[in-house]
Amino acid sequence: MTDVVRCWNVTGEIGNLGDNVLPIHLVRSVQGWVQAQLLPTGPRRLRKRLFDIYREFSFFRRRGHFDNYHYQSIIDTALAERHAVWQHSNLSIEELKGAPAYVKLMAFWWGANLVSHAKLRGSNALLVTLEEFSEAPSKILSEVLDATSWTRHDFSTGQVRSVRAAHRSNATAWKKAGDAIGIPVELISGEPIGGQAMAAIFDKALDEAAR
Repeated sequence: MTDVVRCWNVTGEIGNLGDNVLPIHLVRSVQGWVQAQLLPTGPRRLRKRLFDIYREFSFFRRRGHFDNYHYQSIIDTALAERHAVWQHSNLSIEELKGAPAYVKLMAFWWGANLVSHAKLRGSNALLVTLEEFSEAPSKILSEVLDATSWTRHDFSTGQVRSVRAAHRSNATAWKKAGDAIGIPVELISGEPIGGQAMAAIFDKALDEAAR
Protein backbone atom coordinates (compact mmCIF):
# COMPACT_ATOMS: atom_id res chain seq x y z
CA MET A 1 0.00 0.00 0.00
CA THR A 2 1.34 3.42 -0.92
CA ASP A 3 -0.03 5.93 1.57
CA VAL A 4 -1.25 9.15 -0.09
CA VAL A 5 2.02 10.78 -1.19
CA ARG A 6 4.34 9.09 1.30
CA CYS A 7 5.72 6.65 -1.30
CA TRP A 8 5.57 9.10 -4.21
CA ASN A 9 9.22 8.48 -5.17
CA VAL A 10 9.11 4.65 -5.17
CA THR A 11 5.76 3.77 -6.78
CA GLY A 12 7.52 2.59 -9.93
CA GLU A 13 9.13 -0.19 -7.94
CA ILE A 14 5.83 -0.97 -6.17
CA GLY A 15 4.03 -1.24 -9.50
CA ASN A 16 6.56 -3.76 -10.83
CA LEU A 17 6.40 -6.33 -8.05
CA GLY A 18 4.46 -8.82 -10.17
CA ASP A 19 0.95 -10.21 -10.43
CA ASN A 20 1.08 -11.66 -6.92
CA VAL A 21 1.14 -8.18 -5.38
CA LEU A 22 -1.85 -5.83 -5.29
CA PRO A 23 -0.68 -2.22 -4.92
CA ILE A 24 -3.25 0.03 -3.23
CA HIS A 25 -2.88 3.74 -3.85
CA LEU A 26 -4.51 5.32 -0.81
CA VAL A 27 -5.36 8.97 -1.38
CA ARG A 28 -6.68 11.51 1.10
CA SER A 29 -8.49 14.54 -0.32
CA VAL A 30 -6.21 17.46 -1.09
CA GLN A 31 -7.88 19.63 1.54
CA GLY A 32 -7.76 16.89 4.17
CA TRP A 33 -4.13 16.08 3.47
CA VAL A 34 -3.02 19.72 3.54
CA GLN A 35 -4.88 20.23 6.81
CA ALA A 36 -3.07 17.22 8.31
CA GLN A 37 0.25 18.97 7.67
CA LEU A 38 -0.78 22.45 8.81
CA LEU A 39 -2.98 21.39 11.76
CA PRO A 40 -1.29 18.20 13.02
CA THR A 41 -3.04 16.09 15.62
CA GLY A 42 -1.57 15.10 18.97
CA PRO A 43 -2.07 15.31 22.73
CA ARG A 44 -3.87 18.55 23.56
CA ARG A 45 -1.35 19.87 26.04
CA LEU A 46 -1.26 23.59 26.85
CA ARG A 47 1.63 24.33 24.50
CA LYS A 48 -0.09 22.58 21.58
CA ARG A 49 -3.40 24.29 22.28
CA LEU A 50 -1.69 27.68 22.19
CA PHE A 51 0.26 26.84 19.04
CA ASP A 52 -2.92 25.52 17.39
CA ILE A 53 -4.45 28.99 17.77
CA TYR A 54 -1.55 30.34 15.70
CA ARG A 55 -1.80 27.44 13.23
CA GLU A 56 -5.49 28.07 12.56
CA PHE A 57 -5.09 31.86 12.41
CA SER A 58 -2.21 31.61 9.94
CA PHE A 59 -3.56 28.65 7.93
CA PHE A 60 -3.76 30.40 4.55
CA ARG A 61 -0.84 32.81 5.10
CA ARG A 62 1.89 30.81 6.78
CA ARG A 63 4.99 30.02 4.71
CA GLY A 64 6.72 27.71 7.18
CA HIS A 65 6.20 25.73 10.37
CA PHE A 66 4.73 22.61 8.71
CA ASP A 67 7.54 20.09 9.10
CA ASN A 68 5.76 17.88 11.64
CA TYR A 69 5.75 14.96 9.18
CA HIS A 70 8.85 16.22 7.30
CA TYR A 71 6.96 17.53 4.28
CA GLN A 72 8.40 21.01 4.60
CA SER A 73 11.87 19.47 4.24
CA ILE A 74 10.71 17.21 1.39
CA ILE A 75 9.07 20.08 -0.49
CA ASP A 76 11.98 22.49 0.02
CA THR A 77 14.40 19.86 -1.29
CA ALA A 78 12.16 19.01 -4.27
CA LEU A 79 11.89 22.72 -5.13
CA ALA A 80 15.66 23.22 -4.83
CA GLU A 81 16.21 20.22 -7.11
CA ARG A 82 13.48 21.34 -9.52
CA HIS A 83 12.10 17.83 -9.20
CA ALA A 84 9.80 16.45 -11.91
CA VAL A 85 6.99 16.28 -9.35
CA TRP A 86 6.38 19.99 -10.07
CA GLN A 87 5.87 19.53 -13.81
CA HIS A 88 2.14 19.03 -13.23
CA SER A 89 1.73 22.43 -11.55
CA ASN A 90 0.84 25.53 -13.56
CA LEU A 91 2.85 27.57 -11.05
CA SER A 92 6.56 27.94 -11.70
CA ILE A 93 9.24 26.80 -9.28
CA GLU A 94 9.92 30.42 -8.35
CA GLU A 95 6.24 31.10 -7.75
CA LEU A 96 5.97 28.03 -5.55
CA LYS A 97 9.04 28.98 -3.55
CA GLY A 98 7.35 32.24 -2.56
CA ALA A 99 3.88 30.77 -2.07
CA PRO A 100 2.14 30.14 1.27
CA ALA A 101 2.60 26.67 2.74
CA TYR A 102 -0.91 25.46 1.84
CA VAL A 103 -0.28 26.27 -1.84
CA LYS A 104 3.03 24.40 -1.84
CA LEU A 105 1.35 21.43 -0.17
CA MET A 106 -1.54 21.43 -2.65
CA ALA A 107 0.86 21.51 -5.59
CA PHE A 108 2.92 18.70 -4.09
CA TRP A 109 -0.20 16.58 -3.42
CA TRP A 110 -1.29 17.04 -7.04
CA GLY A 111 2.09 16.34 -8.58
CA ALA A 112 3.01 13.45 -6.29
CA ASN A 113 -0.29 11.67 -6.81
CA LEU A 114 -0.11 12.12 -10.57
CA VAL A 115 3.46 10.77 -10.59
CA SER A 116 2.35 7.81 -8.48
CA HIS A 117 -0.74 7.16 -10.59
CA ALA A 118 1.26 7.32 -13.81
CA LYS A 119 3.71 4.71 -12.52
CA LEU A 120 0.90 2.42 -11.39
CA ARG A 121 -1.14 2.72 -14.59
CA GLY A 122 -1.37 -0.53 -16.44
CA SER A 123 -0.81 -2.57 -13.29
CA ASN A 124 -3.48 -4.24 -11.17
CA ALA A 125 -3.31 -1.39 -8.64
CA LEU A 126 -6.43 -0.10 -6.89
CA LEU A 127 -6.95 3.54 -6.01
CA VAL A 128 -8.87 4.01 -2.76
CA THR A 129 -9.68 7.32 -1.12
CA LEU A 130 -9.51 7.69 2.63
CA GLU A 131 -12.92 9.35 2.58
CA GLU A 132 -14.68 6.43 0.88
CA PHE A 133 -12.93 3.94 3.15
CA SER A 134 -13.95 5.86 6.26
CA GLU A 135 -17.59 5.91 5.11
CA ALA A 136 -17.82 2.24 4.07
CA PRO A 137 -14.79 0.30 5.32
CA SER A 138 -16.39 -3.15 4.97
CA LYS A 139 -17.37 -2.44 1.36
CA ILE A 140 -13.88 -1.24 0.44
CA LEU A 141 -12.20 -4.20 2.15
CA SER A 142 -14.53 -6.55 0.24
CA GLU A 143 -13.52 -4.88 -3.03
CA VAL A 144 -9.86 -5.32 -2.14
CA LEU A 145 -10.40 -9.00 -1.38
CA ASP A 146 -12.35 -9.44 -4.63
CA ALA A 147 -9.24 -8.24 -6.45
CA THR A 148 -7.09 -10.89 -4.75
CA SER A 149 -7.24 -14.61 -4.13
CA TRP A 150 -7.34 -14.13 -0.37
CA THR A 151 -9.92 -15.93 1.67
CA ARG A 152 -12.62 -13.64 2.96
CA HIS A 153 -12.55 -12.69 6.61
CA ASP A 154 -14.92 -10.79 8.86
CA PHE A 155 -12.91 -7.66 9.57
CA SER A 156 -13.74 -5.56 12.57
CA THR A 157 -14.31 -2.01 11.33
CA GLY A 158 -16.11 -0.62 14.36
CA GLN A 159 -13.25 1.73 15.20
CA VAL A 160 -13.21 3.38 11.76
CA ARG A 161 -14.60 6.90 11.94
CA SER A 162 -15.79 9.17 9.15
CA VAL A 163 -13.33 11.81 8.01
CA ARG A 164 -14.40 15.29 9.05
CA ALA A 165 -14.54 18.21 6.65
CA ALA A 166 -11.24 20.04 6.23
CA HIS A 167 -10.48 23.39 7.86
CA ARG A 168 -12.68 26.05 6.23
CA SER A 169 -13.32 23.71 3.33
CA ASN A 170 -15.57 26.26 1.58
CA ALA A 171 -13.06 29.12 1.78
CA THR A 172 -12.31 30.74 -1.58
CA ALA A 173 -8.56 30.42 -0.87
CA TRP A 174 -8.76 26.68 -1.64
CA LYS A 175 -10.35 27.23 -5.06
CA LYS A 176 -8.04 30.12 -5.98
CA ALA A 177 -4.98 28.01 -5.23
CA GLY A 178 -6.43 25.03 -7.07
CA ASP A 179 -7.13 27.16 -10.15
CA ALA A 180 -3.59 28.55 -10.09
CA ILE A 181 -2.02 25.10 -9.75
CA GLY A 182 -4.37 23.39 -12.21
CA ILE A 183 -6.19 21.08 -9.81
CA PRO A 184 -9.69 20.24 -11.13
CA VAL A 185 -12.45 21.95 -9.18
CA GLU A 186 -14.11 18.59 -8.41
CA LEU A 187 -11.23 17.84 -6.06
CA ILE A 188 -11.70 21.06 -4.12
CA SER A 189 -15.47 21.00 -3.72
CA GLY A 190 -15.32 19.82 -0.12
CA GLU A 191 -17.43 16.80 -1.11
CA PRO A 192 -16.02 13.27 -0.69
CA ILE A 193 -14.92 11.51 -3.86
CA GLY A 194 -14.45 7.81 -4.52
CA GLY A 195 -11.43 5.99 -5.86
CA GLN A 196 -12.82 5.33 -9.34
CA ALA A 197 -13.75 8.98 -9.82
CA MET A 198 -10.35 10.08 -8.47
CA ALA A 199 -8.56 7.68 -10.84
CA ALA A 200 -10.57 9.02 -13.80
CA ILE A 201 -9.55 12.59 -12.90
CA PHE A 202 -5.89 11.56 -12.65
CA ASP A 203 -6.12 9.69 -15.97
CA LYS A 204 -7.61 12.74 -17.70
CA ALA A 205 -4.91 15.04 -16.33
CA LEU A 206 -2.13 12.68 -17.42
CA ASP A 207 -3.65 12.24 -20.90
CA GLU A 208 -3.96 16.00 -21.36
CA ALA A 209 -0.38 16.54 -20.17
CA ALA A 210 0.87 14.01 -22.74
CA ARG A 211 -0.70 15.83 -25.70
